[in-house]
Amino acid sequence: MDNDPIIDDFMGSTTTDANGYFRVRGSARDIAIRKKKRRPDVYVRLQYRHSSSKAKFEVDRPVLRGGKEESHTKKNRKGNVDFGTLHFNTEMCRIYQRFYDAIHDFYNRVGYRVPFDLKIKAQAIIHGGAPFALYDKIRIPKGKTVSFQTAQHELAHAVRHRYDGSLAHFLKDVIKYVYTRNHHCLQSTNLGFAFNEGWAEYWARDYCGTASGSKKVEGNVAAALRSLQTRCRTSDHNMWEVLRRNRGKIHSYYSFASKHKRLYGCD
Repeated sequence: MDNDPIIDDFMGSTTTDANGYFRVRGSARDIAIRKKKRRPDVYVRLQYRHSSSKAKFEVDRPVLRGGKEESHTKKNRKGNVDFGTLHFNTEMCRIYQRFYDAIHDFYNRVGYRVPFDLKIKAQAIIHGGAPFALYDKIRIPKGKTVSFQTAQHELAHAVRHRYDGSLAHFLKDVIKYVYTRNHHCLQSTNLGFAFNEGWAEYWARDYCGTASGSKKVEGNVAAALRSLQTRCRTSDHNMWEVLRRNRGKIHSYYSFASKHKRLYGCD
């Protein structure tokens, strides 16, 4: 980008390689009386996007939070401009890294990529005080620390929502099972809410509770799912297949266990 007083000029774009290196070509000109002052004031505008055979996702933030992140500006430059090593130890960068790890973990465990393009809104203005997965988006409140397990948890929500049905079906479930609420792993709610949260906790391997306890408690659902998987020697891929092959039909641990038995002969 060329830094100008009113509207900055776009000079070119590229993507980094696996090691973070990049090279971009472009041209621009500033308005000035002296010819030597017409050279562009160059800076880098960063977009957190990833696209590969394993995943496609993007991390962004609202314009009111600052929009895209940018490097320092090198003024009045021509020829090659070397920015050296750019350090972005920012909230957006850390969120990108955690979801990069979680999405690749999904690929390695399941054997295929997340089945849609995921959008992650960092420093979200509208939120409930905690990360929240919608139908194809995940919203992260400003200042909220996102761990690897948090990213796994929210990713599991988003994929499960897509496997469960359409956007209209998801919105119906949000109302029916009251998805938008504060909660903890030992709280008794309802079968649908407990399964939705329990599935995410099971996938992130971060749960409390007992497999034999009430299935209205999300921690118990997560423990029961892990127990079922271990007992039946079901792969991670095949656990997801139960959801994928039963669109709109699984809203409790009991319905999952029933469909699992139909597919694999074990509950």
